[in-house]
Amino acid sequence: MEFEILGIIVAYYLIVLAIGFYCAKLTKTSLDYLVASHRFGVLLSTFCWFTTYFSAVSVFGFTGGVYRAGWSLLWLPCMWAMGSILGVAIAARLRRTRFIVPQEFYRIRFKAPGLQTLVAVLSIIAILISLIVQLKAMGIVWSLALGRPFEEGVILATVVTLIYTVSGGLFAVAWTDVVQGVLFTAVLVFGGVWNLDKIGGVGALYAAAAAISTPPTIGASPTPPGLLVTALGLYTPFAILTLYLNWTPGVAAHVRYTHTMQAAKNVKTAIIMYMISWPILLVLYLCMGFVALGGRVLIPTMPKGMEIDWIFPLIFKTYMHPVMAGLLFAGLLAAAMSTIDHELQLSAAMATVEVKTYYPKLSDKSLLWMARALTVVLTVIAMIITFYPIGLIIEFSAYMWGILGISYFGPMFFGLYIKRINKLGATAGVLGGLIVFILWQALWGTRIYGIIPAGMGVLVSIVVTFLASYATAPPPEEHWKPFFPTAGETKKQ
Repeated sequence: MEFEILGIIVAYYLIVLAIGFYCAKLTKTSLDYLVASHRFGVLLSTFCWFTTYFSAVSVFGFTGGVYRAGWSLLWLPCMWAMGSILGVAIAARLRRTRFIVPQEFYRIRFKAPGLQTLVAVLSIIAILISLIVQLKAMGIVWSLALGRPFEEGVILATVVTLIYTVSGGLFAVAWTDVVQGVLFTAVLVFGGVWNLDKIGGVGALYAAAAAISTPPTIGASPTPPGLLVTALGLYTPFAILTLYLNWTPGVAAHVRYTHTMQAAKNVKTAIIMYMISWPILLVLYLCMGFVALGGRVLIPTMPKGMEIDWIFPLIFKTYMHPVMAGLLFAGLLAAAMSTIDHELQLSAAMATVEVKTYYPKLSDKSLLWMARALTVVLTVIAMIITFYPIGLIIEFSAYMWGILGISYFGPMFFGLYIKRINKLGATAGVLGGLIVFILWQALWGTRIYGIIPAGMGVLVSIVVTFLASYATAPPPEEHWKPFFPTAGETKKQ
């Protein structure tokens, strides 16, 4: 066991626990726990959005994908960035009205409590999928760092995250995100610069990657020479289009980000957090691309028993001093935990709000303790499922983004900007997109030109939302008015 690495990881755990216990003093009501009483300024909003966005999918999934298929994976952060541009447009309207969790939009905009509950259930399922991915990543980090059992790493990191999240709610999520964001940003930038220097610069990296013909893993098909530096890589144009439809709407209307919008103190803050975050994210993705492609040059085929998702920590463990490796592993844990904590808190918040909707007489104290209890229950469920094998991180997580894109993007984005979108349109859009996604996945998967099933579901959801809305009666003014201030009307903060 590397005691330097263990010491750094333990120190990191103690720091985030201390922050969680401090934030317990700030969490006195259910509104504090669920949405920080809509009090986040620019610092907390930005770090909460930025670090929740940057998860194990970003580090493990993206670098694993670049290791296998090369620069063509840069299509993904481009799609995510485009989704965030749409997210700014959503923030400009959505934050005019205060509510706690994203599914409440369906009750406020469409007066559809049943649809709100359906979307809440779909959202919690999607979040659980994401949680499983993040928890798996923490087990990988622990196992690679210390040679200890995967399950041990999952349990330890989950317990730490659960303690500080249950203690301080969304305040603890945001303040730990500040520490976690600084840590993994420094680590990832260092990794990118180090790898370029190790290979000999961008030109040398390009030339070496273009010549690689080995399989990415033992037993896989050989990599065609030149594949790693092509624009499309393993994708077809149809796959690129449906990937766009899968990822971009999912990012734009993702519940983690719309929830952070509601925690922001006003519309301006909700928009600024995007403006600050994305320049940083683009630098980080470029650095991770250098690490992954450089890793393919240094380690042309992954060692036996290792998946391509493990390339980032493997490079550091192989080539770095234990202290630097320890900082890297702490940074990778931070990337996963900064997403896990918000997803734990948010899934519990969504469930709590649904209970409150049907039992409005519950006291605030009861709601606060219910939210904490649900956080624990949902965490245990996700952790148990994590111990069962799942596929590649980035492929498995794509279902989560697709489900959220189907559930939110069409009705939310167009419902915020087009008054004619109504309850029947929103309901038909969600159900139609979900049915197409399930049937396409069951019948064809990605066998038809690489088309992504969830992408088709999102497309159908958007089209059906429009068609059903314009084929039925327009909604009354009271449905859309909170999101469409008239000229001279003071914007709701």
